[in-house]
Amino acid sequence: MPMSVKITRVEGGVFRAEADGFEVLSGRVDEKSEPVGMSPGRLMAVSLGLCSAFHVATYLRRQKIEAGGLSLGVEAKNEVNPSRASEFRITIDVGAELDGK
Repeated sequence: MPMSVKITRVEGGVFRAEADGFEVLSGRVDEKSEPVGMSPGRLMAVSLGLCSAFHVATYLRRQKIEAGGLSLGVEAKNEVNPSRASEFRITIDVGAELDGK
């Protein structure tokens, strides 16, 4: 089934993302205003981390590896001209002893 997300402008640089009955607000009305929610770039890193965590947890469960302390970190490297995320580094701590088999 295809995934569908709808993005609409709320005001200035604030946008609403809607999917599956949920919504997320992100951006700033203008450069002097406080941010609304996480920035779009941070949301991208968060989404990558959440997706990775889900797949790691699924893999560990299928391999019958107890990993109650699973945690992930995502670092993004950003470029300036043009402004963009150019690299992501994901660190994973499964919170379990792995024997390398």
